[in-house]
Amino acid sequence: MTKGRTMWLTILKILFGLFKGVLRWKKDKDFDERLRALETQFEERVDSTKGKKKGRSFTETLETTLSDIRKKKRQQYEALCLEGIRWIEIYPSRALDKFAQAKSIAPEECDSTFRRLVSMAEEEKKRREEKKNTKFAKSLQESSFWLIVRRGAVWGGAGGLLLALGYTFLLNNYPRLAVYVWLLLLGFGVCFGAVFGGRQGKGFGRGVMLSAGVGMLWAVMLPFVAQGVFVFHELNAGKTYRLVREVRHFSFLWAICCVFAGMFLWCLLLYTVQAASHGSWKGFVAGIWRGFFLSAMLSTLVLFFVHIVSDAVWEGLDPLFFTWLVAGICVGLGVGIVSGLLTMLLIHTSSLLYMSLFCGLGVFLYVYPPTFMPVENRVHRESRRKVKRFLMELQKKPMWKRRRRRRFLRRRYRRRSVPQPHRLYPPRSYRQVLHDRVRAVIHFPPTFKAKQIAMYKKKLRLDFFLDKKGIPKKLKITRSSGNKEFDTLIIKSILAGAPFPPPPASMWPKLQHGISLELR
Repeated sequence: MTKGRTMWLTILKILFGLFKGVLRWKKDKDFDERLRALETQFEERVDSTKGKKKGRSFTETLETTLSDIRKKKRQQYEALCLEGIRWIEIYPSRALDKFAQAKSIAPEECDSTFRRLVSMAEEEKKRREEKKNTKFAKSLQESSFWLIVRRGAVWGGAGGLLLALGYTFLLNNYPRLAVYVWLLLLGFGVCFGAVFGGRQGKGFGRGVMLSAGVGMLWAVMLPFVAQGVFVFHELNAGKTYRLVREVRHFSFLWAICCVFAGMFLWCLLLYTVQAASHGSWKGFVAGIWRGFFLSAMLSTLVLFFVHIVSDAVWEGLDPLFFTWLVAGICVGLGVGIVSGLLTMLLIHTSSLLYMSLFCGLGVFLYVYPPTFMPVENRVHRESRRKVKRFLMELQKKPMWKRRRRRRFLRRRYRRRSVPQPHRLYPPRSYRQVLHDRVRAVIHFPPTFKAKQIAMYKKKLRLDFFLDKKGIPKKLKITRSSGNKEFDTLIIKSILAGAPFPPPPASMWPKLQHGISLELR
């Protein structure tokens, strides 16, 4: 057990001891309150009978209460001792905790048998710790050199492969940043595997896989977040030509979030049930971080293949994509295998050296990038390349094909573009929009009853003469409600609620004839 784990376990034991102390203080407090209540009851009985006691005396009542408390303590003591005996061979530390609880509840019951049980649990715990500490050294002595090499290569290669799959996206879009983050997280994985692992050749692989899970999740989500910021910037600027593509990327972001959440909850539930069956809180804590990293890696791999299929369907795969993919896998496998071998041969001796080496190399490559590394963003470069290719193909086509293509692009742009202010209300629905707005601003006179208002609304019909901005130029009553006072108040309330929503451009020629409207 490493120093980090020992420190955390010590902190948790201290917190648990404080919690037990609070519970014990609460029990003592409850007992004192019960005694005070008995004394008060006894004094009241003496005062009511003028010194003549009825029923049992206070001493008898107190003895009965204390005997009941001793009996309950004895039962709890026996139950904890039996549970500790069952845990001696399974988990000695838990058995010692049970014995400590039993001793705190009833210290007067601790005899030679109890002390013998405690010594048996301590011996079993000591034997297991010695076995755990000598297991890795013994395996290194008994195993051959090639077995160590194979273990380090397999686990290191697996971690490097997972890391390469995730960072293919980042290398394809943000090369300089990818190299820096890749090396930084790989150094973290080596350090994590060397410090917290190393037993049976699995420490490095676990460390790299955990760091790869976080790194892949971050690497896949970073381009989506950057593209989302770009989308909002373009929408604010009034440009909508990339809306469909960016919305598709948002759907991928939601997809990976949903897959990640589902896998995390599934892993958490699995490890929680396992922890409850074993009766150990450590399983629940392990389920949290195992579920997080496992779901991060699996959801990233799922998104990786879905993204490839989507690119093939929507835009066609870029030939450079496979180049970056093969390069990323090769580099990831190579770095993972070499680092795994070095970590297996030098456990616990060079973790800080690895960490500083990777971090320093990443910072150097980020500040002084090689000449072959492109600095320009691939997304912008590809968009400009597509525009040039489209213009060149358009010039080669005949005139009638150009016109047909332009009409098609114009219709598609209209379908996919964000609605402008003059397109917010189609001609067939502007009358309904105006009707809803008029009904919202009308205030009916309080002097009329509800039945009269309903009758007058059915009869009244108005013609609206609006300008292009929705400001009423004239209101004309084509059919009166039958009450001049009602008509006048309705017109005043409508004019007070102006201006109205601007009509669409297709209705501008019809505005001079007026828009007929009923209030029913």
